[in-house]
Amino acid sequence: MTADHPEKICDQISDGILAAIGVAESGGIHLETFGTNTIEEDKILEAVKASFDFRPPAIINQLELKRPVFKQTAAYGHFGSRNLFRRRLIKRNF
Repeated sequence: MTADHPEKICDQISDGILAAIGVAESGGIHLETFGTNTIEEDKILEAVKASFDFRPPAIINQLELKRPVFKQTAAYGHFGSRNLFRRRLIKRNF
């Protein structure tokens, strides 16, 4: 790795994606690295935007949200219970 592209960009990261019904593109993406980043968060955000497709159908496909296990989360437009699923790690090379 070079100085511009360290092997580890952060120890911890959390994201938030703003989506609206009937809108093709996401309204916004927020990343929080909790101060563990080794490069600027703006650069991490650029890499994430370039590596993931944030259109609703693409998110559904990438996270396999049409699997039957997700049927119990379909009520009221949100996941509701935090105890239903474990978080999944999605790896991408930047």
